[in-house]
Amino acid sequence: MIRQNNHPGITHRRIKLLLIAILSILVCSCSNDDDFNGDIGKNIGSSTPDFLYDTKAPDQSPNVIILVADDLGYSDIGSYGGEISTPSLDELAANGVRYNHFTVTAVCSSTRAALLTGMNHHSAGTGWLAEWDFGYPGYRGEIHKNSLTLAEILKLNGYSTFMVGKWHLTNADHRSPIGPFDSWPTGRGFEKYFGFLEGEANQFKPHWLVSGNDIHPPPDDENFYLPDAITDKAIDMIKTLRNHDREK
Repeated sequence: MIRQNNHPGITHRRIKLLLIAILSILVCSCSNDDDFNGDIGKNIGSSTPDFLYDTKAPDQSPNVIILVADDLGYSDIGSYGGEISTPSLDELAANGVRYNHFTVTAVCSSTRAALLTGMNHHSAGTGWLAEWDFGYPGYRGEIHKNSLTLAEILKLNGYSTFMVGKWHLTNADHRSPIGPFDSWPTGRGFEKYFGFLEGEANQFKPHWLVSGNDIHPPPDDENFYLPDAITDKAIDMIKTLRNHDREK
């Protein structure tokens, strides 16, 4: 019920028009979906729905596995002529694609950034170790926000993206439990992450471990061994994916 108002500028008709305008704005804001290709009528019976579907990678798209090892020489593994027995890595090489023209930077953070972005490490923002912001565009200690990572590209194309192990692409000021998290693995395209953000960690008693965006103390277990924990997490991530989607 609209109460009579003696103000000469306010009438029932104006109030009705105002209410109609407000309702129109609310309807527009609720249906403001750039991806909507259906039709909204006066009711559901006269409307046409348009369902959204998750992006899926094309059929026969390959799985992508990248292993990065610090201080590993070009010919250290068997498939590249090494004398050390590396049968599992050799099998991956035999059934995958082998590359032989990637130049490292002799610094772990910079090499990792170049590998993840396909860019020169200075252009990616990591001309040196990811500890400090040196005050210059190529030396921020983090991957540049305008540099897409492989994980971000794959995620946009329907892949699940997981990472375990060493990150070392977030400068030291941003590694606390309160973030900011935009340079952490989950902020750069990885949906799940387990490992450590620093350049190194004790393999038996790391001072902390990161799961997603949460920081945890290591388990109070005398048998704890970080490489085993990382391996178990990687297997668990893939098993969980396969339990819910056999094809992704």
